Amino acid sequence: MDTKTKIEILQKRLNILCTREKKNAGAQRKIRREIRNLEKTLSENPQEPQLSENSEAIS
Repeated sequence: MDTKTKIEILQKRLNILCTREKKNAGAQRKIRREIRNLEKTLSENPQEPQLSENSEAIS
């Protein structure tokens, strides 16, 4: 799964948690931190190399 997809999924989860009336500040904080770290990774590395599951290292 690529980074953009992970960010979208986390944002959807965060949106759901924000609309609930339960106390879930800890979970929201954790998801926001994950999103922030993924966005930072994405901005530092805009072109992630796509490795297939069957690829082998060349020595």
